[in-house]
Amino acid sequence: MELVYLYIKDKNEKALAYANRDLNFLGKYYFSLDQNGELEFERNESFIPSLYGDSIEVTAIVGGNGVGKTTLLRFIQDVISEIQGRSLHFYSSIRNHDWIAVVIDETGTWNRIDAISSENGLVLSWKEIEVDKEKDLINSSGSIFYSPHFEASEPDNDEPDFIDCSTDFLMYEASSSREEEDYDEYSPVIRFRRKELKRQIEFIEYARSSSDLGIDFFHPFVHEMVTVSFGQYVKKLDSQPRYINFEDCKLYEEFDRKFKEKNSELVIKLRSKRGNKETLYDLALLWFRKRLTEILYSALEYRPEPKQDSRGNYRPKAQSLEAEKYDSLDILSSLELFIKNQRVIHEDYIPQFLEDIGQVEQILLNFQEKELNDERAISISLDAAKILVKLERSILGTLPKRNRLPIFEFNWSNLSTGERAYLNLFSRLNDAYIRLKDHENIKDSRLLYFLIDEPSTGFHPQWQKEYFNVLIKFLNYRIPEKKRLIVTTHSPYLVSDVQ
Repeated sequence: MELVYLYIKDKNEKALAYANRDLNFLGKYYFSLDQNGELEFERNESFIPSLYGDSIEVTAIVGGNGVGKTTLLRFIQDVISEIQGRSLHFYSSIRNHDWIAVVIDETGTWNRIDAISSENGLVLSWKEIEVDKEKDLINSSGSIFYSPHFEASEPDNDEPDFIDCSTDFLMYEASSSREEEDYDEYSPVIRFRRKELKRQIEFIEYARSSSDLGIDFFHPFVHEMVTVSFGQYVKKLDSQPRYINFEDCKLYEEFDRKFKEKNSELVIKLRSKRGNKETLYDLALLWFRKRLTEILYSALEYRPEPKQDSRGNYRPKAQSLEAEKYDSLDILSSLELFIKNQRVIHEDYIPQFLEDIGQVEQILLNFQEKELNDERAISISLDAAKILVKLERSILGTLPKRNRLPIFEFNWSNLSTGERAYLNLFSRLNDAYIRLKDHENIKDSRLLYFLIDEPSTGFHPQWQKEYFNVLIKFLNYRIPEKKRLIVTTHSPYLVSDVQ
C-alpha cells in the first residue's frame, strides 16, 4: 500500500500549520481537493523519472521553525500504519483530525480514503478512483522516522509498527528497557551514549568494508581510531560514611593528594615537550587506576553489610586497611596495591577481576597516539576499543550492581559536533534498517518510507548543500526496497536539490 496524497482537515481550529493543504508524495501526479470536496489530479509534465535512482522518490517539506513539520511527519507515520491496517498509533495527532488520502493498493488500483475521527476512533471509507494502474505493485509498506532533536517526549507505545530512530525514542528506550544486560550498570544517559557508539561502530565497519569495494561516498565515514578517556566522577566520602572507617577515609584522601601531584607532574612534562610515549602511558595508567579506586571505594561505602552475599554466606564487616603499607610507595604502586587487596569483590571472582585489569593496562600500553586537547585521553584502534567495552563489562560485573559506574568514556578522535551529527544520521538509519528487517510486522515491506526531520541541524552550509546527495547514494546502495524519502527542512540548500 502506497500513500501518494494527503489532505488534513483543520478540525475545531486546532493548530496544524499544514492542515487544509494538498500534500503530494508522488512526483508524476498532482492531486488537489476542490471546494466541493472532490479530488482532481493532473500529470506533472516536468516530472523526471529516476532522477534519484530507479527505486527512490523524494519529497521536501519546507517551513520555518515552529510551523509543525515534526508533527506532520508523525501524522504521516500514523497514516501509513492506518492504511496498512495496523492502527497502532504512536502519537495522538491522527486521532484528532479528519483527513483524506490517496493510496495505491496491492492490485495497482488507486483509492480515495476518507477518514473521520470520532469518540470510537477513526472510521475509514474507501472509494476507487480513475487513475492509470501501476505496474510495479506494492504489497506492504513500513516507515523509519529520524530526528536529531531531543524534546523529552514520551511515546504512547514502546513497540510501534514502525522504526523510530529519533533521539527522543532512543533515549526513552535506553531509560526504560530492562532486557539489556547492562540495565543495572549505568544511568540512562550513559546507556544511550553507549548504544549510540555501538550504532556508529557498526556503521563504520560496514562503511569500511564498502569503502574497500571502491564505494567513494563511504570514505568520510571510515574512522580507524577511537579516543578513550576516564570518567570524571570523583568519589566524595559522606561526612558519616556507613562502612568506611577513619583510617580508610584518611587513606583515600592520601590517594587523592598523591594523584593530584603526580597528574600535575606528568601534564607539565607533556606540555613542556619533555614527555614521551612512556610519560603518556604513565598518565593513562594513573587515570585508570585512580578511576578504578574511586569505583571500588564507592562500592565499599555502600556494600550491603552485614547482610548475606549473593551466595548466601554471611558477610562480615570489613576490616580497616593497613595504611602504613602504602606510605613508602609512589601513587601508581599504591593504587595497584589497593586494587589487588580490595575488600569488595567475592574471592571467587578476584582472579578474573585482576586478569581483566591486566588486559586493560596492556591495551593502554599499546595506544596509538595522544589526544591533543585532553591529557586524560589517548587514541586507540577501533578493535581495541571494542575489547575495552567487553573488559569493562566484565570488571563491573564483579561489583555490587547498585554501584556500577563507567570506567571509560569513548569518543571519535578529533570529531567535531557537526561531524558527529553527520555520523549519527547515517549510523542510525543503518541501524534502523537492520531493526526493520527483524520486525515481525514490517520486515517484508516492499516500500519503505524514510521520514527525516531536519537532518542538517548542526551542519555547516557547505554540508547542508552536500549531505542530501550522500544520503540518496547511501539509501540506494544500502537498501534494495523501493523508498519514499520525505524530508522536512528550513534550509534553502536542500530545496534547490529536490525536484
